[in-house]
Amino acid sequence: MARYHFSDQEQSFWESLQQSYAVFQYDGGVIPLALSDGFVQMFGYGSRESACKDLMRSKTVYLNVHPDDLAKVENAVYNFIYHDEKYDIVYRARNGNARDYKLLHSQAKIMETSDGVKLIHVWYTDEGIYSEPFEELNTKLNRLLRSALQRENYIKSNGFDVLTGLPSMSYFFEYTDEWKKKMLQENGKPVILFFNLRGMRYYNQDNGASQGDNLLKSFAKILTHYFSKEQCCRMGSDHFLVSTVDENVEKILSNIFENAKLINTGISLPVSVGIYSITDPEESTSSACDRARFACNSLRKIHESGFNRYNQDLLDKYTKREYIITNLDRAIQEKWIKVYYQPIVRAVNSKVCDEEALARWIDPVNGFMSPADFIPVLEEAELIYKLDLFVLDEVLEKLRMQQEFNLHLVPQSINLSRTDFDTCDIVEEIRKRVDASGFARNLITIEITESIIGKNFAYMKEQVERFQKLGFPVWMDDFGSGYSSLNVLQNIRFDLIKFDMSFMRKLDEGKEGKIILTELMNLVTSLGVDTVCEGVETEHQRQFLLDIGCSKLQGYFFTKPIPFEEILIRYKEGRQIGFENPKTSSYYEIISRINLNNLSIISGERNINNSGAYNSLPMYVMEVRGDVGYLLRSNQAARDFISSYYLVDLNAEGAVFIKNDDAFRDNVVDTCCKLGARSFYDEPLTNGNIAHVFARQIAVNPVTGYHAVIMAVLSISSPNDHTTYESIARALAADYHNIFYVDLNNDSFIEYTSSEGSDRLAVERRRDDFFTFITGDFIARVHEEDRQKLISVITRENIIRKLDDAGRINLTYRTVEDGKITFLSMKITRIPRRNNIIIGISIIDSQMEDLNLMEQSQRRLEILTGIMALSHDYMCLYYIDLQNDHYIEYSNSQEFASLSLNSEGYNFFSMMVSNGKSIVHPDDMEEFVTRLNNDNVKKQIADNGFFQHKFRIKLNDEYVLIVMKVAKVMDKGQEKLIAGVRKWRERN
Repeated sequence: MARYHFSDQEQSFWESLQQSYAVFQYDGGVIPLALSDGFVQMFGYGSRESACKDLMRSKTVYLNVHPDDLAKVENAVYNFIYHDEKYDIVYRARNGNARDYKLLHSQAKIMETSDGVKLIHVWYTDEGIYSEPFEELNTKLNRLLRSALQRENYIKSNGFDVLTGLPSMSYFFEYTDEWKKKMLQENGKPVILFFNLRGMRYYNQDNGASQGDNLLKSFAKILTHYFSKEQCCRMGSDHFLVSTVDENVEKILSNIFENAKLINTGISLPVSVGIYSITDPEESTSSACDRARFACNSLRKIHESGFNRYNQDLLDKYTKREYIITNLDRAIQEKWIKVYYQPIVRAVNSKVCDEEALARWIDPVNGFMSPADFIPVLEEAELIYKLDLFVLDEVLEKLRMQQEFNLHLVPQSINLSRTDFDTCDIVEEIRKRVDASGFARNLITIEITESIIGKNFAYMKEQVERFQKLGFPVWMDDFGSGYSSLNVLQNIRFDLIKFDMSFMRKLDEGKEGKIILTELMNLVTSLGVDTVCEGVETEHQRQFLLDIGCSKLQGYFFTKPIPFEEILIRYKEGRQIGFENPKTSSYYEIISRINLNNLSIISGERNINNSGAYNSLPMYVMEVRGDVGYLLRSNQAARDFISSYYLVDLNAEGAVFIKNDDAFRDNVVDTCCKLGARSFYDEPLTNGNIAHVFARQIAVNPVTGYHAVIMAVLSISSPNDHTTYESIARALAADYHNIFYVDLNNDSFIEYTSSEGSDRLAVERRRDDFFTFITGDFIARVHEEDRQKLISVITRENIIRKLDDAGRINLTYRTVEDGKITFLSMKITRIPRRNNIIIGISIIDSQMEDLNLMEQSQRRLEILTGIMALSHDYMCLYYIDLQNDHYIEYSNSQEFASLSLNSEGYNFFSMMVSNGKSIVHPDDMEEFVTRLNNDNVKKQIADNGFFQHKFRIKLNDEYVLIVMKVAKVMDKGQEKLIAGVRKWRERN
């Protein structure tokens, strides 16, 4: 419809009115045609044009309404236009940016022109400034108007949503009940649309509640743009309902999705919509809305806008859903729901180290219901907390019974859902139940899936930490099933990571699956976190996981989930797997975590050259029982090595590999187990070759005392070309802390280390860049005053030249680590007939310290001897180090020596006071103790330059008056004290 225009005379008349007056044209919306001078002034506009622009933008007949009155005003306008109701309303509004609201009384009438155009005439009366009860402007009229306003707002707020101004649910249901019947009578196709803004709760947390409110209000305006206001309703939170016809509804929804992307400057949310077609006029609107919501919720795993129609499949699911929700409490009470337990087995000893508690619903009507049937339903209905707490109660009862049967207790893991944390304080609920049971908290493990962590990361991190601070271990379940796994690992410290069973399915699809799982296992174990892999079904999978260091295994290979009653039956019949002794758990955890395809576990370096015939180094773990080693774990290379050289096929059933030869006893039993040192040794093989073996102890079983030792075959050589590393090691280990064996042909080197007093060397690292290493990482630890001297010598050219000239090179230098200076000696020599050198480094701190002490002692003796030579009266002199309070006595008086005072020690003045009790005159003792105080002596020296005190001591059975004098001297830039004792004379 074209815009209506007044004549110039009419336009001038309306605009010149001093009464606040406005005329609008109604055309599906309102268009301002004329605004009076009184209107412009009342609402604080500088011009009529700016007022018109605001009204055009808002498409309303009101401006700057108080938020609490907005729904009421919108409703009044709506009923005035669409239902011919009287428009006579009092509300609060303010002009422009004014702080205070004023009370406005607004009235309106619709008048029709001769051309049939509907014009809305609205006039506004200013009833004064609106004041709160405590403000001074509290006139009688104002109070009456405010009271009326509050009564009216109360009535309106029960019929409309305060935030969006949409009709309330009761209004919507009443309207739709009548509307749908009318539509069906006219052969229409009424539908209910259920809208859900996905993720509103987290949107508010990230952007603030005010932004969330703006989003809801903007979305409500989109709905009223496509549907009449009475067809819409806000159901609560982020849910909306619409009743409309099916025609073009999918196209309209597509437009709504596009519009929704743009609201709040693009900071919006995806919209899910469920569509339910009403065919029965007697079906309640409430039931229709519930089914539309069910169709909407079927989209919960889709993170973009979309819709779904309610159909027969959803009807079946809806029926089952209603049955599950209705019967949950009864199922718990009558034990239709049972708890089954699936063992989690320690990889290295095949004992049950944990159990996972799983709920099974065995229904009298529907039979066995899969967890996939009832758990999502209970999560959606926010009732899952009832199930999870029931499972916990059953687990605690099971532990009690297990204890009565004298079976080892192992931790029981229970699964929690995201809604557990929303519907109750699940952390506190679990704590109360476990504490009431009397069992230790660490017997209950909490499993949380990776997917629920990402829904509110900060909040879930806080809950994980709450559990852990209370002593409950927390595992991440289904690791690798989502897209945020590594981010979660970086930010939340879990006690164990459970790998999703999808990894097991991919193991047999190609090498890529094995590589990915191996590297992920390396990553997790490097963080010091335990691991378990679920879905293990074959021996091949078990062995592979054992090789790469997966510490725990779970799957049908061991057993399916079973009730506790069946566990007891298996024990009775001797078919049980067996529970692990908890006292040995930490021992087996260490053994299980080791990745036998990563040599850095042994040496600390990855790049170790393997000259043997294996793709990876043979590595295995032996358990030493007495003098005999029993194989616990091995990688494939080790199994091939043992098969080739020891003729033991470890793949054969019942095969056992043991070691008790001399080399094993000398180097593994004696060195690793008894001394706790690492060992590098040569082991003769059955074919005459020699294996160069590395070994170190990794754990001791606290129950049996057995030692676990990890071993690696670094290389294999024949006797003809073998330069015996052990012969070098034994000759040099006793004298050197570090030895570098350098090949000058290619700069490769091996670094060996030995512990103090040992004649064994251990490989520390192998690399191919000796001179880069020595001038980089190595020189960085050298004292800066010694670096240039060292760098100038240890170049390739200078080493060769000096060795040609003198046959050997000797250097002394210092290193600094954590502020501590260490003196070292470096000796370099050449191996005959080879282009190799050996560099030996030994610590010479003790020699340097002895030398320094001798020099200091000699210097002090010279100083004190000189003093005593100048003053023959001194009976004794003491030299006191202020840095450590150490003192030394220098005496030339037989008379004073008879007192038998300590000639060397610490805390000189305390020593004098202590000995004074037996030699100082009783009358002098009190002053003697007071004045010979360490702090007093230093104060007197600071004030007077010296300290002096007279007192009597017993010499040769009679008391003699003596004087002690203490003064400060400087010795090599450091302050020292010299204390002298002599007999008193009048001219002192």
